[in-house]
Amino acid sequence: MIGLQFDKNAEIGGKNEITGRNSLIRDFHTHTIYSDGLFTPAKLLKEAARLHVHQIAITDHNTVAGLPEALEVSRHLDLMLLPGIEVTAQLQGK
Repeated sequence: MIGLQFDKNAEIGGKNEITGRNSLIRDFHTHTIYSDGLFTPAKLLKEAARLHVHQIAITDHNTVAGLPEALEVSRHLDLMLLPGIEVTAQLQGK
C-alpha cells in the first residue's frame, strides 16, 4: 500500500467542506519496501512532499526498519513524519 490517496484537486490549505476550517492533507497509513509497499522510505516521503502532503505516518507491518531513513529524509522536507508501525495481532490463534 502506497497511501497518498486524497483529492489531488483539493485546494491546498483550503476550507474543509464539512467543518468549514482550513485543512491539512494527511496520510496516516503508508507502507514502504520494508513491508508490502513499493517505495523506499525516502522515495515515499519525497513523493508525499511533491503532492503537498502535510503529515504522513509510515506504518510498515511489524517493523520499524525504515524509520531511520525516513527520519533523516524528513528533516529536509516540508512535511511532518509520524513514526508508526502496523502490528499483526491474533486472538486465540485467529
